[in-house]
Amino acid sequence: MSRPLQYLFIGLLLGLALVLVVRSDPGYVLLTFQGWRIESTVWVFACVLAGGIFASIVALRLLRSIVSAPGSIGRWHLGRKQRRTQESLEQALEKAVLGDTKAVTDALRSASKRRQDEWLKLAAIQADIDHGDLKRAGAQLDALTLSDSDLQSASVWLRAQLSYLQGEYTAANDYLAKLPEAQKTTVAVQRVKLAVKTLLADHRSVMSVLVALPAGVMPNKERLARLTIALKHRLAECRAAQDMLAAYQLLAKSDQSHDDIFLVVFTALLREGHGQQALELASAHYKKAWPKTVLAEFAHAPSAALPSSPSKKLAVWLGDEANSAVGLLLQGRLAAKQAIWGSAKTHLEKSYQAQQSAFTAQCLAKVCLTMGDREASMLWFERAAPQS
Repeated sequence: MSRPLQYLFIGLLLGLALVLVVRSDPGYVLLTFQGWRIESTVWVFACVLAGGIFASIVALRLLRSIVSAPGSIGRWHLGRKQRRTQESLEQALEKAVLGDTKAVTDALRSASKRRQDEWLKLAAIQADIDHGDLKRAGAQLDALTLSDSDLQSASVWLRAQLSYLQGEYTAANDYLAKLPEAQKTTVAVQRVKLAVKTLLADHRSVMSVLVALPAGVMPNKERLARLTIALKHRLAECRAAQDMLAAYQLLAKSDQSHDDIFLVVFTALLREGHGQQALELASAHYKKAWPKTVLAEFAHAPSAALPSSPSKKLAVWLGDEANSAVGLLLQGRLAAKQAIWGSAKTHLEKSYQAQQSAFTAQCLAKVCLTMGDREASMLWFERAAPQS
């Protein structure tokens, strides 16, 4: 026989025994209370007592449920609010991955309304800035009161971004200066700082930011182009050769080695008449032949910037450009500087034959005039004059 049937059989036997006992001796119970008299058998009294206990338990539970209903409803509402907030945050994250700034802003606003956390309000303000709603972002920042120092730093960063986007570059620069040192080195802060310093024409700071910029923040070609532009402006502000060289020496060695950046300094020194410093800089920069662009700048430099004594390294500087128009022009001008007029005229004429340049013709005219050949001088001056 299976176990359930065994239990059923035992239960039937016990029930039969109970019925027989009740029929043979039902018992007697008498209750009196203030004139009331209740008579019953033991078994009926036991059933009534059990039913009363059960009813009391049910009534107590019902009463307790009624009393605790407001708290339960509050917890249910709070749980529902938390679930909706979590859903809004997840939606904001999903839309951020997809690049939908409008949806990110709406989701974060919804989450911040349900959950009044300071960090969440700051996240919503950042979303407003990213979406371009600057007016709302400014109003939210003005109404925000923060106690945590980290969150205060985050709000300063938001104000820096907002001021930059609103064209208040001086204010943005002030906010950037208030950021903690650890935050100043982040990529986002460096990019905004670079833009602000550029717009404020603070070229010294632009150079410092570009030199310290971590690799990968922007393409190296773009970084070098920006660095070259900043260096040009910085050199334009300089008044002495030492200032120019100091600006160049602020750069890292890897940046100094780039020809575009070197050429800016080299040209500036030549145009200011600091030929010796330009030569020393070029000699340290190029161990062998100079590039054609550097030779061209040297060949077109003012006479005061050319060395007055021949250099043993001239052949090394020229390299394969010795017989080119630029190389011949440089040799002719150096010979003229040393008053070797015949050699100067020969080299300049060969340069003009290779490339008919007004500057070369002008140099020839001056050489011929110094040599006393006025007719040739007038002819070269006519060739140097711009054609109408």
